[in-house]
Amino acid sequence: MSDNIENNVPLTDGEVTAHTASMWRYTPVPEAPEPFPEYKEFCEKYSDYSVTAARVRGKKHKHDGSNCDDWFEAAEIGGWIIGAVSDGAGSKRFSRIGAKAACTSFVNEVRDNFLAAGQTDGLSEKLSLPLDSPEFISACTKLTEIMQTAFIHACEAVEREFESRKDNPEFSAGGEMKLSDFACTLVTCSVIPLDNGEQLSIAIQAGDGMVCSVSADEPYSSALTLLGIPDSGDFSGETEFLTSPKMRTPAAVQSRTKLRRSKRSAVMLMSDGVADDYFPNSPKMLNLYLDLMMNGIIPKPSGETSSEIVPDIQPNSWVNDKDVSYAIAYSEGTAEKSGISIDKLWDMKANLPDPPKSEGNLSELSGNSAEKLCRWLDVYLKRGSFDDRTLMVILPEKAGDANG
Repeated sequence: MSDNIENNVPLTDGEVTAHTASMWRYTPVPEAPEPFPEYKEFCEKYSDYSVTAARVRGKKHKHDGSNCDDWFEAAEIGGWIIGAVSDGAGSKRFSRIGAKAACTSFVNEVRDNFLAAGQTDGLSEKLSLPLDSPEFISACTKLTEIMQTAFIHACEAVEREFESRKDNPEFSAGGEMKLSDFACTLVTCSVIPLDNGEQLSIAIQAGDGMVCSVSADEPYSSALTLLGIPDSGDFSGETEFLTSPKMRTPAAVQSRTKLRRSKRSAVMLMSDGVADDYFPNSPKMLNLYLDLMMNGIIPKPSGETSSEIVPDIQPNSWVNDKDVSYAIAYSEGTAEKSGISIDKLWDMKANLPDPPKSEGNLSELSGNSAEKLCRWLDVYLKRGSFDDRTLMVILPEKAGDANG
């Protein structure tokens, strides 16, 4: 790197991130008020899907000794998967509490009402009917209304958390509290397996982050479908938080709802700490999917390793303990080193090399895929990335074992 500086050559992203890595320090989560754990993991395998999720405290929060502001929740009922990811506004004191309340309220309400609706109305059968069938349309409307109502109730749950603490001196020590101190986003999706082998995905998003569908066996050009529209990035504008009165109206939630019926495919929900690292999200959500494969977090298709693919592997130090490093593989760098395009790498994913073998190999972690995902989220490097990171991956059962 010093040669580049002396010769006035611009530093590569890898050189910049390697240089700045040593500047970050680790400070534990504060003891009060209401501390949140540094990590959260979830790993379950169901009849039709596996769900792997993790959330990590970002480098900035570790550096200054503040809490992680992200949260997620997942639930299953009768094979139907419900997921929610929330990112508390970083500048707001208790946004983490709002994020947890929003996820918990949404997932619990949708789970309970899906159970009731599915049992009484036979929705599973109706959802497999032709798209123009009145029964199919009615069933979709029923489920969408359940989710939209739960989304509005999640906004109300955030306000209840504020009301329950506003007179508590432990929370008001930093000044008078406002509802905006609990501001958070919410990214949600329900994934429903159908009798005809397809799936219905219903997503609602307020704020930044991303929710998308990935069909791993499709070519690069048609593998990705974005199911959410963030309030940032290409759509730059002020992020709409759940504490905004606008988010209490059915019209606002309806405009943020997307439905998709397709063959069974992976669904990923994430906070902006991950989504911004893979921007523009279309097509770079496919880079994210490849990175998860290359690091052994989700399975790759069976196939022989190709000598044409030269893996880009970087030893990244862990902020929590700089004496510990992990070998991380990157799909974008691998494409560059191999002299091929990222779309060709996608088409060759069955021939990807196995996860890097080294002392810091993620595949050598003793736990399940959520532990590997958690450590990968904690360690991978992207220039300018220091936010909390949360990612949930919902995989069709045939795509892999969450406990692998």
